[in-house]
Amino acid sequence: MARRRKSVGEEGFRLIAQIALVVIAFYAFLALVNSDAFKGATTQIAHNMFSGVGVGASPPPGTAWTAADGQACHGAFDAVSDWPGKSATTQMGAVMYSGSSDVQAARQAALAATTTYLAKSSTLSVPASAFEIGAFRASLSDLQAAAAQPMTVPDFRAKYQRTIDTLSGIRTRCTAIDQWVRDHVAQ
Repeated sequence: MARRRKSVGEEGFRLIAQIALVVIAFYAFLALVNSDAFKGATTQIAHNMFSGVGVGASPPPGTAWTAADGQACHGAFDAVSDWPGKSATTQMGAVMYSGSSDVQAARQAALAATTTYLAKSSTLSVPASAFEIGAFRASLSDLQAAAAQPMTVPDFRAKYQRTIDTLSGIRTRCTAIDQWVRDHVAQ
């Protein structure tokens, strides 16, 4: 049975209908982005990111950061910034970045590194970055517990990346403290 060939008019109508759907979808997207609900959700996310729920850009109410807080924060970061340490970087980095599937060697390296860095981080007492140091310690504990058991490469990568992210959170907090001090403290 031969297929009926569509006329130019039918093809044109179909093209116009597709363009109209794209335009309608675009305007619906704009309406969503400009809606109060969307703005409220994004405002809450930004608030959580920058006001003490996570990495904050201002000190807790009733307190003020000082240059000493920034120095203490940077000192704490420097104490753990070489995570996971030279000995563990090879095995853990190979699984994380090089596509290696030797997760067993990486797990053993992670167990040793997390033990070392949990001990290092337990000595840190910096009120201005206590939340971030606590998150780093929690991610180390989580990686340590996971590495004690067999795990898949994607699971290892996720736990390792979370630890790297929480370490970056300490640096971000230190930068926020420095910026706040520059903006609010007369020197």
